[in-house]
Amino acid sequence: MYSDLSGIEWNTDYTFGMVLAHAELVDLSDQMAVIGLAADKRKLLRVLWLLADCGAFDLDFMDFACVMNEHTLKAGYDSLLESMINFSHAGDRPAIRAMIATIQNEVETIQAKQMEDLSKPSVGVMPVSLD
Repeated sequence: MYSDLSGIEWNTDYTFGMVLAHAELVDLSDQMAVIGLAADKRKLLRVLWLLADCGAFDLDFMDFACVMNEHTLKAGYDSLLESMINFSHAGDRPAIRAMIATIQNEVETIQAKQMEDLSKPSVGVMPVSLD
């Protein structure tokens, strides 16, 4: 479960019926596809909206998007990962948790390197005077 900006709590647990119903958007039974949602925030937001069954509450996608920000989207993603783990066979869960931790560490390392590269001054670029 996670909360949006207005304080409403949303559930990300899913069933085989939901996996089949939303297969055209993402295969929720494919662990790498679920993990990969971190790279596509629009698709992640759409998946969270569908899993929350917002249509049943007459909450359209744009209204749902308006109560989400980077922090709530991250909380929703984390909740979705936990649901994916719980959807898996109990014996596979430790390995899945380890795989997710490894992937998240690699992503954080890449992001830190990119930020470091961005903060370095460009070599060979000379300032141009507009005088």
